[in-house]
Amino acid sequence: MKAIKVISGMLVVSAFLMVGSFQSNAVAKTKPMAKTEKIDLTVSGMYCPMCSKALKSSLSSLSGVENVSANYKTGDASFDCPACSKVSKAQINKAVRKAGFTLKDVKYVEKPAQQTSNAKKSSW
Repeated sequence: MKAIKVISGMLVVSAFLMVGSFQSNAVAKTKPMAKTEKIDLTVSGMYCPMCSKALKSSLSSLSGVENVSANYKTGDASFDCPACSKVSKAQINKAVRKAGFTLKDVKYVEKPAQQTSNAKKSSW
């Protein structure tokens, strides 16, 4: 009986320590996100869905590029770039040409800085 009390006491202590560490990890650690720019492109030469796919693939290969989209019907493409200082117009043009298209225009649209949270969600 004494062994059962010791084991159950150890389980209670272990559970308490686990919950305590879980709660300390659950505290939101918020840090400001770097400025993100959205890059809007006007591209000529896209005529089908495969053209859009080829352009998206080529643009996605650029370092720091996220959320790439391309629309062959409108000739538009866009992507987000949190580290835009790493992506030059020359690199964008090279990626567009690599996919077989012509870059007509590039517009940089600054997105507002956002807060990111590293908080762990609990199902409790």
